[in-house]
Amino acid sequence: MGAGHLVETLAKGLQPPDDFQDEAVEACVAAILFGEDDRLLLIQRREAAEDPWSGHVALPGGRAEAGDATPMDTLLREVREEVGLDLREDADFLGCLPPQAPANRPEMPVLPYVVRLDAVPDVRTNHEVQSHFAVPLADLPATEGRTVVEVRGRVLSVPAFLVEGQVVWGFTFRVLEKLLATAGLRG
Repeated sequence: MGAGHLVETLAKGLQPPDDFQDEAVEACVAAILFGEDDRLLLIQRREAAEDPWSGHVALPGGRAEAGDATPMDTLLREVREEVGLDLREDADFLGCLPPQAPANRPEMPVLPYVVRLDAVPDVRTNHEVQSHFAVPLADLPATEGRTVVEVRGRVLSVPAFLVEGQVVWGFTFRVLEKLLATAGLRG
C-alpha cells in the first residue's frame, strides 16, 4: 500500500481533530507518520520510579496541564517538549482515534491524534525520553506476537509488537491496533 493510499484510508476512518476541542481528556498522544513508507515515530520512555510507564515504548504525548485550553494545546505542547517537533508548522492532522484509557489508569482518557509529516522529522528528545525509532506502519502486523513482561512484581504474557529489539505492549499496543484497523492493515 503506497503512502498516498494509506493516508487517504486513514483520513476516511478518523474523526476530525476539531470534534475533540471541548473533550474532557486527561492526555493526548501523537501517531506521527512520515516518509514514503509511512514510518511511525515511537519513543522509549526514560526509566523513572514515579512514572507508571517507565521504560515503555510509547507514542509522543502526555498529560494536560492547567495552561492547556484544549486537547490540541496539550498535544502540541507535549510533542514539542518530548521530541522537539512543532506540529503547528509541519503536520497534516489526519484526525483522531476515539479516546481510550490505559488499563492502569481507567480514569484517564487519552486522545490519540494521527498526523503526517512530509519530511523526515528532526527529533530532539528531552529528559523524559531515552530513545526514539521509527517503523513503517505497514510492517507492524508482521511483528505481532506475545511476550512476557513484569508489572509490579507480576509476570504477565501480553500481546505485543516486537520492533527493533523493543516491546510495544499495553496502551500503545491497543492504540496501534486501532490505527492499523483504521488504515486497513488488519482485519
